[in-house]
Amino acid sequence: MRHSLSPVLHNAAYRALGLDWVYVAFEVAPGAARHALTSLLLGTLASGILALSFLALSALSGATHVLEIGFHAEHPAEPDNQAALTHLLTTEPTWRADLGDDPRTGAFLGRTTWRRISETWPDADLTGPDIPFEIGVRLVDYIRALEPHRKRV
Repeated sequence: MRHSLSPVLHNAAYRALGLDWVYVAFEVAPGAARHALTSLLLGTLASGILALSFLALSALSGATHVLEIGFHAEHPAEPDNQAALTHLLTTEPTWRADLGDDPRTGAFLGRTTWRRISETWPDADLTGPDIPFEIGVRLVDYIRALEPHRKRV
C-alpha cells in the first residue's frame, strides 16, 4: 500500500470538488487482514457509502494490467448494488452526455456481486508523469456526472 497513488488521487479530486471527504490507506499487520476489512466494511458499508475509485486489475483481455476507473456500488448485499446501478441507469442520458461512450455498466470486474459504471484503460503507461493527473481528472468527471444522481439505497 505504501506505493499506492490512490490517496493522493482521490484526495486531490475531493479537494477540487470542495467535498469534505478523505481517502486513507493504512497498513495491516500480517494475519490481521480479515479483522481490518471486517471493521472497515462494517463502518463504511453500513452507512450506505458507495465507492468511487480506480482499481488495477490484471489479465483482462490479455493486457499486462488494466486500470478500471469509475463508480462502484460495493454494498454487502448484491440486490443493494443492483438497486444502486438501476437507479443511476434511469438518469443515463444525463451522465452519459458528460462521460461519453467509454463507461460500461454491469457487474464489477473484480467481484460479480458489486456493480459498476466505469471504463478500463488496458496497459496504460503507469510510468508517465501525467498518469496520476489523468486518472484524477477522470475520477472528478465521474464524481461530477454521477454524484448528483446517486441516492442511498
